[in-house]
Amino acid sequence: TPLLIANQCLKSTNLLWCFSFSKLTTQEMFKIAILVISLAVAIRGIGDPPADYVFKTCRVEETTLDHGQVWTHPVYCVQIFCYDGFIIRLLGCSLDPKPGPNCRVTPIQTNYDYPYCCPKVVCN
Repeated sequence: TPLLIANQCLKSTNLLWCFSFSKLTTQEMFKIAILVISLAVAIRGIGDPPADYVFKTCRVEETTLDHGQVWTHPVYCVQIFCYDGFIIRLLGCSLDPKPGPNCRVTPIQTNYDYPYCCPKVVCN
């Protein structure tokens, strides 16, 4: 299981967001933060929805997820969960950023779902 280093919930009058990030590099965390902010702007839009409005889907970039659906982002190897009540949870790869001698980190395997797409440390 990934080592979670951040678990943050943001609440507003209409939305409840929960994010869980695994141990990621600063650059990966920045990319995911941009993705999440873009998602928030795209879903929330400008102004508040009507009080009786129910969110039926989550939208991540060009992908629409139904409530209860799980999706692996094809570039960042991040698993995204869409739940009823508009709760989104992200899980990313956990990896020691400094592999030992005679070891290397494999690239993200974009043809696999999370967690199998995560980079791995391979030693000779």
